[in-house]
Amino acid sequence: MSSHNLSRRQFLRLAGLSVTATAIVACVPPTAPQQQAAGEKAPVGEQVNISFMGWGGPGESQAVLDMIDRFEGENPDIKVSWLHTPQDYMPKLMSMVAAATPPDTLFTPQDFYHTFCRDGLMMDIQDQLDADPVLNDPNYFLQPQEDRRSAYNGRWHGIGVCWVGQHMFYNADMFVDAGIEPPTTDPDKAWSWDHFLEVARELTLDDNGNHPYDSGFDPDNIVQWGVNWSATGGHFLASVPYMNGVLPLNPETNKFQYDDPAAVDALQKVADLTNLHYVSPRSSNFNDLGMSVTQMLESRKVAMHIGGTYELTWTHLIEATLGVATPPKMKQTGAILVADVRGAMAATKHPEAAYKWVRMTGDPVYQSTFLKIGLWWPNQTSLMTPEGLNSWIDERKSPTEGVHPPGYYELVDKYVRNHTDSWICPPDFPEAQQIITSSLEGLWNGNKTAQEAVQDAVPAANEVLAKGASS
Repeated sequence: MSSHNLSRRQFLRLAGLSVTATAIVACVPPTAPQQQAAGEKAPVGEQVNISFMGWGGPGESQAVLDMIDRFEGENPDIKVSWLHTPQDYMPKLMSMVAAATPPDTLFTPQDFYHTFCRDGLMMDIQDQLDADPVLNDPNYFLQPQEDRRSAYNGRWHGIGVCWVGQHMFYNADMFVDAGIEPPTTDPDKAWSWDHFLEVARELTLDDNGNHPYDSGFDPDNIVQWGVNWSATGGHFLASVPYMNGVLPLNPETNKFQYDDPAAVDALQKVADLTNLHYVSPRSSNFNDLGMSVTQMLESRKVAMHIGGTYELTWTHLIEATLGVATPPKMKQTGAILVADVRGAMAATKHPEAAYKWVRMTGDPVYQSTFLKIGLWWPNQTSLMTPEGLNSWIDERKSPTEGVHPPGYYELVDKYVRNHTDSWICPPDFPEAQQIITSSLEGLWNGNKTAQEAVQDAVPAANEVLAKGASS
């Protein structure tokens, strides 16, 4: 559809999906700016006020405010209001859209982006990009993944500002105390799955000091786990089959492939860490301890954690020696990369000002601001050169100096560059993905095998994608 007015059916579908979207955000956003009548623009020469809605922790929010100050200094006729929404982002966004008071510009989660484009919610910016001598340079963004993400039907409706994926965090002090060689940032030397499992067992203890392979080990009274693996949804889930050589979503057919035998094997391996080998905690263990995974890593409750790039923003502050590494390999080590797209909504009454702000979020200075605090990986070619990497990687010289742990340069230069892939989230992707993640809950809690979890869910999810492509 070409109109930016959602039907009731579309709104209810998107609003329902937004409740189950990845938790990216804790306060109610400020009241959206009053909108002028449809199609009306501010008089020439008057100051324009636009809004920018997004999530993020305190560090990211402050960085956004700093970049707004910079932008307003360069564009004194434009004021940007930051609608910081660190909780319930999608339900609040959809409520604003339904009330005809949407933000002018926003973080658009990648899994919703193509659905929004199809439904006419996003402003087409292709003509502005075509006239832009900098962003239109074919070597500006890392390609072809950026065009695959930001283009819908061959036209961009937003700009991807980064990539995020998974890697390993670990408490280096625990490895020293156990006399175990820690994992590496070199993907060519990534641990085999068997070695990873052996180390995870060695670093898992019950309250009597027994390991999972010891006689008398008590799986109901574990006090230290070898690893925590975030794999229940989003790019974390997508990375599991990828590590066994299977793209979770076939880019040619736009069909999920979680039911591929290698994908099933990979899913079972990760679930077995908790349900068979007892080396990874359940969600109930976090609730019982009242700790986040970062706190468990700091307090030696967990030795390793497979988590998101952005977690470094707060994890680098722990009072322990933090290390990072590539994940272990099945057939390979690697990750599926995702990130939000910065765009303007089609309903904005200030398209020129909105585009100027969106364009600025594609500027190397903007991206570097967030790279330096440990939040992102680059999607711009210049920031992946040796000079570019050195411009934002601040490797730690002590537990209190620097953000990026030793080896981070190698992690980005070799792992991110050569062992990652991105995926397109086609229209109605969130609805389809939810069918799979809901069914996989039985796998993670030990009530289903991987084969049982995917055998009906994947065909049902692919049917949703097929309908989305034809609507």
